[in-house]
Amino acid sequence: ILARRFQEFKEMKARDRLSDDIAAAFVQAFAVTELSEVREIGGAALRRVGRADRAGKGLVAVLKTPGLPKAVRYRAIEALASLESPGAAEQLVFLLFDPDRNIRWRAAVALGTCGDKRAAEYLRQVMKDKDPFVRLKAIAALGHLNTASVLPDLAVALEDPDYRVRRQAALALGRLGQRQAIPALVNRGLKDSSPWVRAASMVALGYIGRSDGLRAVPPMLADKDPGVRLVAVQVLDKFLNPGATRALIGALGDSDLAVRDEAVKAVPDRIQRGPKEALGLLTEAIAKTQGMPRLAAIQCV
Repeated sequence: ILARRFQEFKEMKARDRLSDDIAAAFVQAFAVTELSEVREIGGAALRRVGRADRAGKGLVAVLKTPGLPKAVRYRAIEALASLESPGAAEQLVFLLFDPDRNIRWRAAVALGTCGDKRAAEYLRQVMKDKDPFVRLKAIAALGHLNTASVLPDLAVALEDPDYRVRRQAALALGRLGQRQAIPALVNRGLKDSSPWVRAASMVALGYIGRSDGLRAVPPMLADKDPGVRLVAVQVLDKFLNPGATRALIGALGDSDLAVRDEAVKAVPDRIQRGPKEALGLLTEAIAKTQGMPRLAAIQCV
C-alpha cells in the first residue's frame, strides 16, 4: 500500500496522511514483532518511498528509551540495518561498544548497510573485540562500506585465530576488488590451514578478476580437500584464458565425483567459445589418459 500510494501521490502536492500513518506504524512494528520479514520488507518499502531516514530517526529515539528490553533493542537495530539510513550511523557507532555482544554485532551489521564511510574508523576498533562473532560482523561491515582504506586491516584479519573471521576477511577483500589485496589472499589465504578460508580466498580472487591473482587458482586443484578443488573449478569456469581451460580439462581426472562433474559442465562451453584451444587440449587428454579422465574428456567432446 505504501509503495502504491507513493506512485499515486508523486505528481501531487497534497500530503498523503495515510502514508504518514503507515510509515509511523512500521517504526512501531519493527521494534515489537518477532518476524524478521516485517523489518526486511518494511525497510525496503520505506527506502523506496524516501522515508528511510525519517524512520531511522524514529528508531534511534526508541533506542534511547531508558530501560528498553533487550529484545526490543535487538529488533530496532535490525530494522536500522534494513533501512540502510546514514542518519543512524552516530547512534550505531555508540552501540558498537555496548556490553552486550548481541548489540555489538547487530550494530556492526547495520553500520555496514548504512553506507557511512566514517564508520570504518570505529569498525576497525571492533575488529579487536574479544568475541569472534562480533569481529566477523565488523569485518563483513567493512567490506560492505567498500572503502580501500580498510584493506590493510582486512589483510591483517587473515591471521585471526578464528577461521570464520579469516574466511570473512578473505571475502571482504574480494568485495573491495582491489589489486592490492592479491598478495594477502595468495600468500596467506590460499595457504590457510582451514579449507573454508582457502576456498573463500579463491572466490575473492575471482571477484578481483586480475590475472596475477587467478594464476594462483589452478594449483589449488591439487588441494587435499575436495571442497576446495570444487571451488577452484567454479572460479576457473568464469574465466576463458588458456590457463583456466587447461586446468579445467585436468580436473576431469579428479578423484572426487563432484569435482569431475563440475569440470564436465564447464569444459563444453569453452569448445563453443574457443574451439581450437579447447579441442586441442581435449584431444591431448583423450590420447594420454585412461579410465575416468579419458571418458570425461570424450563426454565433453
